[in-house]
Amino acid sequence: MKRKLKNLPQHWDWRDKKAVTPVRNQGKCGACWAYSTVETIESMVAIKTKVLREYSIQQFIDCASEDNKGCDGGDTCAALVWMAENKVKLKTAKEYPLRDEAGECRVKDPMHAILIADNFTCDK
Repeated sequence: MKRKLKNLPQHWDWRDKKAVTPVRNQGKCGACWAYSTVETIESMVAIKTKVLREYSIQQFIDCASEDNKGCDGGDTCAALVWMAENKVKLKTAKEYPLRDEAGECRVKDPMHAILIADNFTCDK
């Protein structure tokens, strides 16, 4: 049975709600998994807190383990599991800037950080 939705706006753009960051280019680094994971987190935090901040994609590229291999591919669900299970504090993009290549994990105590809860569902 389909539900009928009432009073939906004709137009909805999350950019107008300041809930998405500008588009970023992954360049030659095959880390779409890190981009999509971080951008989802950014939007969820912005919707909840009304504060839009860019978080570090490079931290995922350099540090995320599980099924993630830096610029050689990875998995959004595995990245979220890694973050939740290891209580990873995600740094801002300014604290851990994008370099367009994988490198050694350089994590120290971040000035601004978020933790994600482990109560999410990820369908593969």
